[in-house]
Parts: sequence; structure tokens; C-alpha cells
Amino acid sequence: MNILSYRGPKAGGGVSAALSSVMKTFANCTGGLVHWWHVAGCSVRDALDRHDRDAEALVDIPAGVIDGHYRYCNEFLWPIMHDLPQYAVFNTIDRHCYRRFNLSFASPVLHSLRNHQSSHYFVQDYQMALVPRMLRVQPGLDISLFWHIPWPRLVMEEHRPMLVEVAEGLLGSQRLGFHTSEYADNFLSFVASYMPAFSVDFEALTVTPSSARAGGDLFGSRSQSVTQLVVSPLGLDLDFWKSKAGAGVWSVSSPSVELTKSRPFVLSVDRADYTKGVLERINAIDKFFEAYPERVEQVSFLQVCQPTRQGLAAFDNYYRQCREVTDDVNGRYSQGDWQPIVWVDEPLPQSALIELYRSASGMLVNPVRDGLNLTAKEFVGSSASNPGALLLSPGAGVFAELGGHCSPVDPSSPTQMASAIEGALTMSLPERQERISRMKDILRAHTLEDWWTTFAVAPIDALTDMTCSEDVREAIGF
Repeated sequence: MNILSYRGPKAGGGVSAALSSVMKTFANCTGGLVHWWHVAGCSVRDALDRHDRDAEALVDIPAGVIDGHYRYCNEFLWPIMHDLPQYAVFNTIDRHCYRRFNLSFASPVLHSLRNHQSSHYFVQDYQMALVPRMLRVQPGLDISLFWHIPWPRLVMEEHRPMLVEVAEGLLGSQRLGFHTSEYADNFLSFVASYMPAFSVDFEALTVTPSSARAGGDLFGSRSQSVTQLVVSPLGLDLDFWKSKAGAGVWSVSSPSVELTKSRPFVLSVDRADYTKGVLERINAIDKFFEAYPERVEQVSFLQVCQPTRQGLAAFDNYYRQCREVTDDVNGRYSQGDWQPIVWVDEPLPQSALIELYRSASGMLVNPVRDGLNLTAKEFVGSSASNPGALLLSPGAGVFAELGGHCSPVDPSSPTQMASAIEGALTMSLPERQERISRMKDILRAHTLEDWWTTFAVAPIDALTDMTCSEDVREAIGF
């Protein structure tokens, strides 16, 4: 088994933690090695699950390529994929860096086929979108890719060639996973509209090359099988979160968080990213205290939110704007040691987050557009006998699973959000318990193990000789 991802084991974020968990489970159950190919600094490294050592550096990537790839991913692909093209910055050189980064990543993976017989490759997300097509030059590989962010509903004409290139890369995989049916439908519609070399079956969720030239510009033309789209949201290890939450010890050491301990609070946990609706949330909190002045000094909003992608103007400006608006709201409503918005910008350990999930009167998750949002699932999975209410935006991919039992919020309407927050705070205990119970049932039906099995250990056909062919050697420069 081979995992290919931008971030490696023990990296920040819920996806890396989830993969670390299933990687260990796979190794324990099968006795096989798991190679985890990832980027560390300016090197591609391979972390082996049963080796108690640092990951081996396999190839170095020039720092300029790393930087250009990072900008292309976050300044161009990220906003385009989230249907927020107004934030997009396109740079031709950065696009070349994106291609070269993917090629630099794929090359040592293909070269390694000389040394081991592992045949299954699980590729992660938008940073690695071109890799499946590059791996396709080696026959006999079983390749899956999971796309953790949305695929856009609409794509402006000037952005289509870049997304065609990304889609061709994704179609190098036999299985292509999305969190929701909407994202899968958006992708199929894009291929059907702008990629005539491929045939789309919307009912079967398949894409088939209708031309030998389909996607053949990355490493040259190579026979390609059907790509099967699979809708399977990333699951949660519910037993793990339940067991961790059972400790019941308040382990939060942040002085800011301690201020909320004696009063009801509504929790939000995310990054200062314009897709997350942080600014919309702060405006809704302002409207909430305006509409319900009796809540002043009675409830706080705990915002666990760190800056993200520092050094990129759009994200730096967004964080600064969020903090400025927060300071304005706090300046108008604060009383004594009470603040309406308590902002925590340092990362909190998992144990502290679990206790916050369990103690919160409500969890406010209101992205404008979000691939899934694991924090909403973690909140549900950590809840105890006196749970808070989940306030959730339809902009979150997880709304497709939990939307029927949460309190919906509209990030475009501060007034609606304020009313929904008040409704959540006054919701009866039996109703909160019933809603959480139903959401936990949904999480049990779509576990982390189910998700992993769908994409990473699906049955594979008999393999051809895995010795690196002359075509592959020529393509990767060996």
C-alpha cells in the first residue's frame, strides 16, 4: 500500500490524523508495509509504518518550485474550487511549478517500483492532482484519488484550461472519490462540457476515454481504464472520540478559554480562511447581541481560530479584518471580565478540544463553502448526556449528512444566523439529545473504516510484471 499526500504522518489537520489511524489499522490487519510518500521541507520522503526512524529523503525539489506550487494551490486552485473566483490570482510561472512539483513527486514513486511489489496507490487531494495521470505510464497499478475539497459549480471561461489539466490528472485514477454527490455531479458536468475526449455516464458515475489522446500530454499517451467516481464522505472513528471524551477532565489551560468556563458559550473551531465564513460569523454575533441584549454577559462565543497560509495576501488580509471587526464588537459589548467574542489563536491539544466540544452550549459551523468540515463530526462524536446544539451551514459538505438534524444557518444573513443561535440556546434538552442521537447514527453508518476500505483497499485485478518498464524509465529520466 502506498499513500501519496502533500502532508505526512503527524501533520496538522484532521485528514492527516485520519490517515495515520487507518494506516496503522491496515498494517496490523494485513501485516503489509504502508509507504507514506509526502513532502517535508524541500524533499519527497517515504515514511514506512513499521520503521522507527525518520522518513527517508528520496528526491529534493527546488525551493522555488515548492513556493510556486504552494501559491498555485492556495492563490488559484483553492478559491476557484470553492466557487470564490474573486480571490483567485493566476500566475503562469506558478502553474509550471505546479506541474514540475507533481512530476518531481511522481518520479521517485515510479522509480521505487524496481524495489518493491506494492501495487495500490492512494493519492490525496488538490496538491497532487496531476500525479495519477503520471503514474498511469506504468501498467498494472491500482490508483485511487480522494478529492477533499469541492469541485466548483461554475467555472469562468478563462479558468477552464487550468481545470481541464487538473481533471485530466484526476482521470488517471481508477477510483475518484468525493465527499458529496454535488461535487461528483459538478465534476461530471465539467468533463461533459469541456473535455470532448472523454465520455461521461451520469447514472453510473463513470468517465471513459473516447480518444487515444485523452489526457496524453503529461507523460505521453497510454491506455487508460474507466474512472469510477465514488461518493463517500470522510468518516469519523466514533469509538475513539467517545472514549477520549469519557475522561471528563477540564484540560484547557488557555487563560482566554478559562473566561468562558463559568458561562454558557458557543464554540467555533476553524482557520481564518475566507471559505470558512469567519467574518460572516462575527457580523452575525454582532447582530445577535443587538437583537437579544439580554444575552449580554450571559453567553460568549469562543473562537478557536489560527491564521492560515501566512505570507499570502488574501489570507493575511482576511485574518486582520476578522480581528479588527472582533475588536470592534468586543469594544461595544464587553462588560468587566466578560467579552462577547473570546478569540484563541494558539493551537489547542486534542484533549482540550474534546472538552470544549462536550462543554459548549452550541457549535457554530458556518462556512461559505467547505469540502466537508470534520469539526462538526467531532462535536457530535464527543457529545455527552447534556449535548449542545449543532448550528451548521449548507455550505459545508457535511450538511449532506447531518443537515436534517442540525440547526441550519445562512452565512449570507446575519439576521437569520442570530435567530438560529437564539433558537439553539433555548432548545430543550430532550430535543438536543434526540438530534445528536440521530446524527451519531449517521456517523456510525459512514465510519472512517468504511471510507478507507472504499478507496484504499478495494479489490484489484491480477497484476502485470511490476518491473519498471523502459517507457517509464524514459519518462522519469532514469
